[in-house]
Amino acid sequence: FRLPAFKHTAREVQVEGGAQGGSAVGRSVFESFENAADTLVFASPAIVAGEMKVTAGTLALGTNGVTRTDAELPVFSNLVFAAGTTFDLDGNSLTVPNLTGAPTVTNAGTITVSGSYTPVVENGRATTWETTVPVAFAADAKVTIPAGMAKKGVHTLITTTGGITGAPGVTAPDRFWEVRVEGNSLVAEHVSGLLLLLK
Repeated sequence: FRLPAFKHTAREVQVEGGAQGGSAVGRSVFESFENAADTLVFASPAIVAGEMKVTAGTLALGTNGVTRTDAELPVFSNLVFAAGTTFDLDGNSLTVPNLTGAPTVTNAGTITVSGSYTPVVENGRATTWETTVPVAFAADAKVTIPAGMAKKGVHTLITTTGGITGAPGVTAPDRFWEVRVEGNSLVAEHVSGLLLLLK
């Protein structure tokens, strides 16, 4: 693969051109950021970024608010957002095969999960992804329940004023987990075998 050119300032790394493939390249670029002010911007078309782990700062699809076609947007196989990170859509909508975390989303578009969404779990409870953008799940999309998620109570995984479309399935440590859409929220609950039979 051919590496893109990078422009570095104190606060931003800008991908200016070229094609990028391979998850190792994507990871090494952003995981070197430790300052929450840092931003990685994908400003040129058709950049394939592979896997991207956002450990701090902002991942941005651009800086000029120009709506781009799917062919012009970066393609990520897996997006992982740590707590406190930001995902700037730059006015675009993006389909992501696999998404983990609860980023702050800015410059609205629609996020579509085509593979799996995995919540972050702290002290046994899922961290709610609170956003304003529409979140869509493709026909075969699923929610992955981490092994450490408590079996008691209802976990609110996503809540968005933009609405949730689609009905994701579930991949879980056992068969008693269910995921459902309630209004503008996506929730998960572990039900007993008896309650599952009564349903």
